Amino acid sequence: MVVLPLSVMVLYALYLPLAGYGEQLFDSSGYWGLGWSFIRQRRFHLLYFDNPLRGYLWPLVLLIYRLVLRALHMKGVEMIPMGVGLATALWGGVLPALWRSVQPDADPYASAGSVPLATTIPPVAAWRHLILVGLGFAFWRGYFAFALSDVPSLLAILGALLLIFAMATRRLPAGWALLAGGLAAAAVNIRPVFLLSTGFLLGAAAWEWLRAYGRRAAAVRLCLFAVGMGLVVVPQWGINQQRFGVSTPLVLGWQTNTTGCSLYLDQLSWGLGTQRYETSTEANRSAQMFFGDPAGQAIADAEHIVSKPSISCVGFKTTAQVLAVFGRHWPALVPLYARHVFNGLDQHQPMPYLEKLRPQALLLMALNYSLWFALVLLLWRGRLGQRLLRRRALVVLLVLLVPCAAVVPTAIEPRFLLPAHVLAYTTLAYGWPATWTLRAGWAHRLRLPVLVAYVGWLVGCFALANDVYSHLNGWPPLKALLLN
Repeated sequence: MVVLPLSVMVLYALYLPLAGYGEQLFDSSGYWGLGWSFIRQRRFHLLYFDNPLRGYLWPLVLLIYRLVLRALHMKGVEMIPMGVGLATALWGGVLPALWRSVQPDADPYASAGSVPLATTIPPVAAWRHLILVGLGFAFWRGYFAFALSDVPSLLAILGALLLIFAMATRRLPAGWALLAGGLAAAAVNIRPVFLLSTGFLLGAAAWEWLRAYGRRAAAVRLCLFAVGMGLVVVPQWGINQQRFGVSTPLVLGWQTNTTGCSLYLDQLSWGLGTQRYETSTEANRSAQMFFGDPAGQAIADAEHIVSKPSISCVGFKTTAQVLAVFGRHWPALVPLYARHVFNGLDQHQPMPYLEKLRPQALLLMALNYSLWFALVLLLWRGRLGQRLLRRRALVVLLVLLVPCAAVVPTAIEPRFLLPAHVLAYTTLAYGWPATWTLRAGWAHRLRLPVLVAYVGWLVGCFALANDVYSHLNGWPPLKALLLN
């Protein structure tokens, strides 16, 4: 398994320096510079951090990283060394290990009896690793050049899951529960939406460790898990009390220091009139790309909700208001949010900031749509649904997809659904049956219906994408963008 992470490391170490991404932009620039708020008058203190919108941990990690770069006189490399490390950890380590951990042979108590099964897992073919790494590189390679929080938070939550499973399978020392709890809390601090995953993590830890160790030893490990979480969230608690007078260990998620406007409620407001959001670096156009939604805007207008970015609480103000609006307009909101799901899964640019939409994007769009069709085919013919209902696989699905569901109603960006994307890539790379070829019996019988369905799927997806771009405020439609 050493060859895989080394290969990923070499791939990104060669690519990122030559890609020419340059300095940090927009959100990544904010994270990149936020770490300096820990330092005032050449003194460092955690409680100097005073941003109510972001957790303290990722800016702190970036500050330490930048100080190390400065000490080593590594100028101009920006996120390259860390990006290489994050890519290596995700594609070359965590995701392959996650797939192995959910296989029946990896679960010592997968049988109905009380005797653990053998934990020897058959080796994975190299071509499957190549597919996973290739898909990640094709669709997300540019994200590792920027200091965004999506990949670090995903790695943290996946790391917590892997440790929970590994402690039950390999009977690791109890101290590893401390790290698992710390990683879970880190994911929540970096991206607060992962708070929705913590209940599933705790439930999985209790179940796995109770069966592996018994009540007393499992209780000890759960306590260490809680202590690990506490060590990470206590600084955030102190920051909230010191800077904002609020006693909570969670990131406040306020839009400003004074108004207390909820970022999530504002995002729900934006999501009514905006079905997709991107950021552009093209010099002659606005950086903000709002893909409007007339149906959602009509709802916003009817409810007197300002559906645009704001820091003055002019959108949704309370959760009760959100529920009331959803209750009155759910027949229109269901297809509206279905379009959000499509836009979140429609990843066709390998970097978070668009310079220009080029004709090559059509190939990536076709590949992306083909992957989702293949996943549907796998669910239908490959009995994947039965495998996903196994206990560990179900935990992984809940931990990764429930946070994705929570962001669907917002002004969606594809990176918001990164957990769903990597889950799909991993499932296809490692779960596609090796016997599935064009000569397989079912494929021979159903070749024409599947082909017709595939062509219809592609046509429908491209039609939806074209409709989305036709509502891109201030920009030409998709065809004009690709041909100009």
